Amino acid sequence: MTTPDSDLTTDPQLADGAALFNCGRYFEAHEVWEQIWRECPDTDRRFVQSLIHAAVALYQWERGNRIGAVTQAERGRAKAAEYPPGYLGLDTHALWIAIRRVLDPPLGSAPPRVQFTVLPHDRTHDDRRPGST
Repeated sequence: MTTPDSDLTTDPQLADGAALFNCGRYFEAHEVWEQIWRECPDTDRRFVQSLIHAAVALYQWERGNRIGAVTQAERGRAKAAEYPPGYLGLDTHALWIAIRRVLDPPLGSAPPRVQFTVLPHDRTHDDRRPGST
């Protein structure tokens, strides 16, 4: 486990990023936290990266990129696991539970319905694939 060496607990950008995140402005939160990440001490870098991954995961989810969202969430969870849940005054334990609920639909939930459109068909033409006899 790591303990904070820096003054990030009082850095207003950390709170600004959290406020953006809580408003659903995930891309903007990621941008703010990335500024912190560039200048923070090595002991805090992976923690800040975990926040960035959380924001990017939800941003990707909103964009319909489920694979990217899950990948980002896995990377973020792994990095966050290196730190205590209340590190820098942030409840990352609850954060990752909430993200998991968003990305992993509950068991037994119905899959999304997919509509398959049948195109009009001219029966005068052969139904076989081109080139088959």
